[in-house]
Formats: sequence, structure tokens, C-alpha cells
Amino acid sequence: MADYEHVLEARRNLVDADEETRICAVQEDVWINYPIADHVLRVVGGLLKAPIKIQAECLLVSGAPGMGKSALFQRINKRYGLNSEASSRMACYSMLDGGAGSYKSFAEHIVRALTGGHYDNPSLPDPVLLNSVRGLGIKGIAIDELNEMLLCPSRDVRKCLSLLKKISGAPFSIPVVALGTEECESVMAFEKQMARRFQRTQLPPWNESEHFRSFLASYESTLPLKHPSNLASESIVKFLVQASEGVLDNMVKIISHAAILAILERKERISMDLLSRGLVRPVC
Repeated sequence: MADYEHVLEARRNLVDADEETRICAVQEDVWINYPIADHVLRVVGGLLKAPIKIQAECLLVSGAPGMGKSALFQRINKRYGLNSEASSRMACYSMLDGGAGSYKSFAEHIVRALTGGHYDNPSLPDPVLLNSVRGLGIKGIAIDELNEMLLCPSRDVRKCLSLLKKISGAPFSIPVVALGTEECESVMAFEKQMARRFQRTQLPPWNESEHFRSFLASYESTLPLKHPSNLASESIVKFLVQASEGVLDNMVKIISHAAILAILERKERISMDLLSRGLVRPVC
């Protein structure tokens, strides 16, 4: 049996699996750490460990669609969410799950997140909400797709931001970590005082850099192919940046499609030809 040292040890057993299993493995969501994501995770960890302040510091992570914001949100949830083993935990809530249409709905989801689902009444007395927050060990809240707040009437957007201002101030002093598209800045424009509490971090498009080559090498190591593909080579890097326009989601789709073709056609490595054909999802 080959060693398959180019594949992560935890995934080497997949290389000799049946075709269907390998194709499923290629399409799995896998987390690959990279500098900006690592920076965000470290900032979040720092916010959770910081002493309580009258006005908690907050973080806004924004970028174009497909740049990995939701994957980063899921990583935050896995590491610090209410189901994690972290001592300082975060309530995590995606506005795609509801709350984007009105202040009342948003407030219900915020209360639900901060009470572990026990309450959803926007009029819940502050002492009850505070006891829940402390009892659950919640030291912060992460909100994904904050840009969805623009679906609310203007008056409700201001009320939603006022609610975030309230929970990030005393006695709650909960840091808010918000993620979304560039439209989040339009949301923040409704409440300048709240906007000043947010440190900004942007997820820019990928380019031909050592960080990108390192990401590709790490991603390649998760693919159950029998031979190395050298995705970090100059020609492949250039192709992927141009074909994907630097959008992470596009890149991952192109590579996974090419990996599926490599399995179906018994090529067992990703070539430029397969990457070119990977612009379209293969039939499998």
C-alpha cells in the first residue's frame, strides 16, 4: 500500500476508499486556517478574555460574497459557541435563520441566542437576561449576515443597532462580533455611536501570494487523491486567481470539481486541463 504522504494522515484512509466515498470526501466542508482568519479568531479570543468594560469593544468582519465569512462564523461557533467546551463562550446567531424583517423579530432572536433558547421575549426584564448570560458563561455574541438588517425598515434598523449598543454596554458589556458583506457599513451608518465601537477587518480577494500558495498546499492535503497535484505551482496559482476573481468560494468549487474529475477519470491528480473543466460542475 502506498504511503500517500501528500495527504493529511487523518484522511489517508480515504484514498483507497470506493469512488462514491472519495467523491463525498472531496465535497466536504473542511477548515483551512489562513492569516486573516487566524487574526480574527485571535481577536475574538482576546475579546472574550478581556476584563469587563463599561463599553465592550466590538468587531466587524466584512467582505464580498464567497470570501469565507460564514465559514469563519461557523469556526467561531465551533470554538466558542454554547455547545463548545470553552470557559468563555459566545452566543452565535445568523440572520439567515430569521430576524431580518423587523426589529421585533431581530430582538426575539437576540434574546433567544443570549438565553440558550429559553426565552424569546424582547421585553424580558434585564435582570433575567443578565442572569441567563452569566449562567451560560456568555462573554460575547457573534452575528452572521449583519447586512440582512437592511431588509428592515429604516426605523427598525436604528432600533436593532440600539439593542446591540445596549447589550454591549453596562451591565451586559457583551462584545459584538458581526460578519457580513460590505453593506454592513450601510447598516452602521444608521447609528454612528454604535459604529465607533467596532474594529474593522476586511476579507480581501485572494491574490498570487505566499499566503495563497500555503492555503492551496494545505487544501490539497485534504483531497483523497493518489498522487500530488502541486496546486501551489505558479501556473495553477495564476489560473485560480484569474478564474475565480480571487473569491474563495469560487476557488474551492473549481478545485473540488477538478478533484472529482480526477477520481472519475482515474487521473488521481489535478491538472490544468481538469481545473479548466472544473469551471463547470461534473456529473457524477
